[in-house]
Amino acid sequence: LWLFSMLSHFLFLLVLAWLFATALEPGIRWFVQRGRSRGVSTAIVGGGAVLLALGLAVVFGQLFFNQVTDFVTGLPDLTTSVIDWVNHRFMTNLDPTTIASKLHLDPSQIATWASSLSGGVLGVVGSLSSVLFDLVTVLVFGFYFAGAGPKLLHTLASWMPPRVQQVFITMTEITMAKTGGYVLSKIVLAAASAFFHGIFFAAIGVPYWLPFALFAGITAQFVPI
Repeated sequence: LWLFSMLSHFLFLLVLAWLFATALEPGIRWFVQRGRSRGVSTAIVGGGAVLLALGLAVVFGQLFFNQVTDFVTGLPDLTTSVIDWVNHRFMTNLDPTTIASKLHLDPSQIATWASSLSGGVLGVVGSLSSVLFDLVTVLVFGFYFAGAGPKLLHTLASWMPPRVQQVFITMTEITMAKTGGYVLSKIVLAAASAFFHGIFFAAIGVPYWLPFALFAGITAQFVPI
């Protein structure tokens, strides 16, 4: 239990790396079936995914963090207006100051959040250097799991009795294929949902439309409701 508690964060990063590798699996198999080696296929699909993420960060990153900063800065006023609306609508006597203190929405805390977010991606990474380390860890192990997937499975199978080796290999390959397709479909649906939510929110003049659109797209696909 002590060892698990010490390694829990690292084990969580390994799970994320496995999910990243699983999401790449359908694309990797597509290239492998067309004569590419496993390593080259992993480099093409994984590298393309990373470049796409970097491109989106360059195009929308600063806009996203600017809107999140404005939203965080306006949280006290937003909280007060929501509580006033609730008091007026439901005849309650909620105190905005008390609720803000319960939510730790004091000016110094908000100023700290805003200063970290206003620098964009580099500001957040600079203030949370562990985020960069975690991201590199997930990418390194994710590429390894994706590139050495079949070899890793055969190594694990070699430790088993001969009569169950083929069953294990078949079961894990089917699991990887099905899980990879599921994760990839969720990512595509989340991206489509965020895209159309963003267009709609921007068209009707919703403030902070970009973070709200991403929130709607991600929760719609990855958070069971």
